[in-house]
Amino acid sequence: MNHEAFLQCDWEIALEKSRMWLRNNYTEEYTSIDSTVSCDSILRMYVDCIIQTEKKSEIEEASKILLKRKPLPFTLHTQWIDALLRTKDTEKANREMELLLMELRNVLADNPSDDNRWCYFQVIRMRLDHFNTFHVSENDVRVELEEDLWLDDDSKEILTRRLLDTNSQQIALPNARDNGAIETSACILLHRFSLLNLKWLGFAFILAMFLHTKPSRKHLQTFWTMCILFSKRYYNNNPSPP
Repeated sequence: MNHEAFLQCDWEIALEKSRMWLRNNYTEEYTSIDSTVSCDSILRMYVDCIIQTEKKSEIEEASKILLKRKPLPFTLHTQWIDALLRTKDTEKANREMELLLMELRNVLADNPSDDNRWCYFQVIRMRLDHFNTFHVSENDVRVELEEDLWLDDDSKEILTRRLLDTNSQQIALPNARDNGAIETSACILLHRFSLLNLKWLGFAFILAMFLHTKPSRKHLQTFWTMCILFSKRYYNNNPSPP
């Protein structure tokens, strides 16, 4: 199969070609190790194209194709979970993640090597990064981390810090939107006052800085609204000359 479209990041064409190749040539029977490696390479390319295009319509077809390769190699399995998350197929992503964790725990029970522990750590980290997507509370995640028998203390500490950082970022997003709304309101108010005179402009600037830095914004936002309405009414009643 020609990989040119994939190498040129032409995801739509690469998706179409890899899907057609897998549909026509991929079977559960392998004639050699080389054919297995080749098929896995095209499978990874196909799933990566789904990630890049975020095509939810491709998930059903991909599921049928991947069934022929069960159990999935670790890298391909995590890639498939990423594709499900990108296409907002949360329920299936959660099932696949739980399945992969169960497989890894069974592997660790027989062979608790560093490589196997690292694979397990990566999946737990992926699950942790999307705990809100799976509707799991932060407290439940922390309890699971503490009780996990396959994570050492250092791993638990790293993951707990990551959980706190992830949660802080998600809390910061609404605050950033609120800050943006306040700054937009300030700009509107400054524009209104600038149409009156410089004295009002200076007052508005000082007021904007005061409101932006004070913590009690709930009451101050109400005051902003009143100021904007007042300035709008004043401007409508006293239009500036053309």
